[in-house]
Amino acid sequence: ELKEGVGYLFSVKYLWVIYTIQLILVIAYNTIPVLVSPFSSIVLHANVTQFGLIEGMLSLGIILGGLLIPSIASRLGFRWTLLLMLSIFPIFYIWFAVNRVILVAAFINAVIGLGLLYGRWW
Repeated sequence: ELKEGVGYLFSVKYLWVIYTIQLILVIAYNTIPVLVSPFSSIVLHANVTQFGLIEGMLSLGIILGGLLIPSIASRLGFRWTLLLMLSIFPIFYIWFAVNRVILVAAFINAVIGLGLLYGRWW
């Protein structure tokens, strides 16, 4: 059954694309907290409360994504919404890396969280 399942996955291009994108998003989701901690303390000079704010905004973004993305996807369609979310990711990751303001970092992390949910929604 495993061979048949893998064979089916490779034969249907649409599934291959979805699972590849979901894998990338899961990897991104799992590396963000690991990288944000040293970045917050070394670059932003954030204390524990400010780091909690940055991380909490990621969770808030995920919750907002759960509320907003289904309506966006129903209006724009799957492909356009996916393109939108995948376009937002690199822009906001780069902005997060060059940012030096804690409140802006929290906002950026919320937008990243909003986009991360999209990979889990499908």
